[in-house]
Amino acid sequence: MSQGDSERLGRREALVGMAATLGAATLGVGGAASRAVALDSGTLETGALETGALNTGPDASEAADETRPVGPHGLRTPDAGVEALFGDLTGRVIEGHWRIEAVHAVRAGAIPVVFSIRTGQRFAAEVFRWDPTDPAPLGRAGELAIYLANGGDGATATHEMGGLGARALGRALQARLASGAPVPEGLTSLGVRSRLHPRGAFDIPC
Repeated sequence: MSQGDSERLGRREALVGMAATLGAATLGVGGAASRAVALDSGTLETGALETGALNTGPDASEAADETRPVGPHGLRTPDAGVEALFGDLTGRVIEGHWRIEAVHAVRAGAIPVVFSIRTGQRFAAEVFRWDPTDPAPLGRAGELAIYLANGGDGATATHEMGGLGARALGRALQARLASGAPVPEGLTSLGVRSRLHPRGAFDIPC
């Protein structure tokens, strides 16, 4: 092999090596970007976020119906399962104080809910499956657990009216369950979500 051929072969091997390195870097960036998109959503009640949160990507319920509009932070309009659970609660004032402003489709194992009080202040909560090993929820309804979303960094105290609203939501959902409303598919416990993605954050715009 001539010196020229050797030099050309060396340059080609170097280019192949560079291409492989760039390919690996691109895959790494793609994985991180996918994870960042998947983790773009809400936080949990004081004490709850300390156990973490998760989002592995679209829920099974979301994947089954890609026609539902996607809002901020991956929120979607509720599907038939969520609508069957909440019935006519959406838009209603419960217990004379809390209006259910919005209910979203299951996202990362929980149902995001926005409610307000007469002063106009709004709060957000998430409805999970209840697990006795999880932090105590503010609201309960049979096998459902309601956690208030308030920043989740452990430094924000629960607003009294927000906490009472979460309890009221629990009682309203308990009545729905007692009347035969089903529990939607795709719900997980807080602990399951926490263990899968301890750095997840799931915002619920109010």
